Amino acid sequence: MSMRTKNGSLLNNQSHPVGLVEPPPLRWSLRLIYIAVFLIGIVGNFVVCCAIIRRKRMRTSNNLFTLNLALADLIVVGIYVPTQMAAFENDHNWPLGNFMCQVAYDIIPLCLSSSIGSLLAISCDRYRAIAHPLRPRLTLKNVKIIIAVIWIVSFLLILPLLFVAGTDRYPNGQLYCSEIWPENTPYEQIYWISIFVIQYIIPLIIIAALSVITANKLKQNDFFKKRRFSQVETMAVRQRMKQSTKIANMLVGLVLLYSVCMLPQHIIYFWMTYGNLNYLSYKMYIFRLSNVFTMANCALNPIVYGTLNKDFGQVFRNFFAHLKCQHHPSNDSQGEQLSVIIDKEMESATSFRPTKSKYLSTTTTKKLCGEPFKDGSHIEIEDPI
Repeated sequence: MSMRTKNGSLLNNQSHPVGLVEPPPLRWSLRLIYIAVFLIGIVGNFVVCCAIIRRKRMRTSNNLFTLNLALADLIVVGIYVPTQMAAFENDHNWPLGNFMCQVAYDIIPLCLSSSIGSLLAISCDRYRAIAHPLRPRLTLKNVKIIIAVIWIVSFLLILPLLFVAGTDRYPNGQLYCSEIWPENTPYEQIYWISIFVIQYIIPLIIIAALSVITANKLKQNDFFKKRRFSQVETMAVRQRMKQSTKIANMLVGLVLLYSVCMLPQHIIYFWMTYGNLNYLSYKMYIFRLSNVFTMANCALNPIVYGTLNKDFGQVFRNFFAHLKCQHHPSNDSQGEQLSVIIDKEMESATSFRPTKSKYLSTTTTKKLCGEPFKDGSHIEIEDPI
């Protein structure tokens, strides 16, 4: 919904925008924020994508949905943020033409829909693993189909914007990237209220409900009270419960971040449509702040991965250790060694097939400055997520 503010960098007031040049302190602050969001978002989401793609052990269903979320964030940071910086440095006069206006304008709603769809998929998969622990896990084909459906639905949601987004020259001579809806029609209000409900309210309610139900299932341990399992089945159930706890922390963090960062845009729309926001002299700063929140969500997600999920945290530590080694190549030439614990049962744990676990582990050595994204290099993983 963030594009409702005239593609974020533009003021979505019904009168003609004037006085859009911020004072120098604010301009420098915004420059630093744009640069920080771009760098953190690119590096963080790139590392997450590489780790999941190149490490076979990390290609679980939940991680693949996380990969989809990271890709959506990477698109926003890689396309949307630079276009906003270009307009910002041009005193908000859109410099990139009508085609790039339509691309940049549609990126945010498309990727936000994909992001919340990915979070919803993670929540549903977690619930399924706990409520029905002995059912087969989602296959790679199932996950690909779900991700494809997420993107198709996201694209359908932005279809109206493909027809109304474009450049618009105001009487003051400025060229803006904005929405041009038919006059005297309720289409704009109907569309954005629908987006608010579909993209924000409904998914958050479903995720919250599934989280509560899943938490109760874990607390009650209904699986063990109502049924007798074999030793192998019991181990599989416990494994899923352990994984669910790991996923829960990250999911809560991501959902809270999404809800907080997206809420200002929705508030602004209702304030602007049904309130007096267009008549306030400081409305420009409110628009700008809400846009920063939207972009920050894409940059902060990788920090949530690394902070609330120790496997992703280890991935980031390995990545930065690798960068440090590049600045100190003597470490590699001296052959500093790092012990790496690799659980041989990870493949069976990932698929959750009921097989006897021997909990065998071996210790191998890798050079400290080795490839940070390959299987077994610089990572200690207890079990997949």
